[in-house]
Amino acid sequence: MHLLARPNVWMFVMLACAISWVGLLIPEWFLSGSDFTPFLQIFLFGWGPAAAAVVMKKWVYSSSIKGLGWNRKYYDFRWITLTIFGPLAVMAATLGVVFLLGNVLNLPGFGRIEIGSAGSTDLHVIALNDSFSFILAPIMSAFDANFWTTFGILLGLLLLIGATVGLLLQMGSEMGFRGYLLRELQPLGFLGSNTLLGLLVGGWQCLMLLHFLPGWSVDYLPVFLSILGYNLALAFPLAWLSLKTRSVYASATFSSVLSQVSALSMLFYWNSNPLLAGVNGMAGMIVLMIITGLILRFDKAFVDRYEHLVY
Repeated sequence: MHLLARPNVWMFVMLACAISWVGLLIPEWFLSGSDFTPFLQIFLFGWGPAAAAVVMKKWVYSSSIKGLGWNRKYYDFRWITLTIFGPLAVMAATLGVVFLLGNVLNLPGFGRIEIGSAGSTDLHVIALNDSFSFILAPIMSAFDANFWTTFGILLGLLLLIGATVGLLLQMGSEMGFRGYLLRELQPLGFLGSNTLLGLLVGGWQCLMLLHFLPGWSVDYLPVFLSILGYNLALAFPLAWLSLKTRSVYASATFSSVLSQVSALSMLFYWNSNPLLAGVNGMAGMIVLMIITGLILRFDKAFVDRYEHLVY
């Protein structure tokens, strides 16, 4: 508990939230009517934690920013492949969980997995609702192929975006939270530090959602709880990736690609509640918790040495 009373932890959190919130406040007249404006807002929001980490390192600790996980020396081809294509395994496993809970056990809210049903989400709708719709929508409008061909095209585009433009956006939050705050919280151990870190990242993301909502309503509570739960479940695998590779490029790539390709799971759902059946819903959280369990079971050396690992 003494660690939680350290002012540098909460100073960083407040500073990151403040800078990110300011980043969202782009005047309405600036790029008015442009599809690029929401992306620019998200980009500025995402780099708030990185800016806060630099401030903490330079003006509070008077030290270099080299310890924030920018190192790519150990982030080799094997890890790059895992962080780009691993999210596909998470998506597939999530579909498996939904199939078990929905198709087999018929639990309410999980719906059913059906390929090519009339209730599946249209590929163009996914493109329009993606964070990078200004890129995807014009490309998708040129295609009118069958289900699997169009699925493959969109999958390739989302993987590319997640590993490039999305990575640039995600690096800001990872540099701050996984690069700076994780190191501050490490003495709490693998489970303790990432429980707190996941909740803080989730709360930070809720700030962005509040900006885009017309006003507060109790109806939004399940959405906020889902954001907190997803980031809590995701925190443990991301910590493992970043510290194993000694680079926040790993956690940034994985989370960026996962956020992009997760939308494709909607193509296979029928009558499902995304807060339960989505990759960032309860089904996805179950998969991420299973991954955390595998880390605890099969990489005990990492867990035991967690407090002493560096970038």
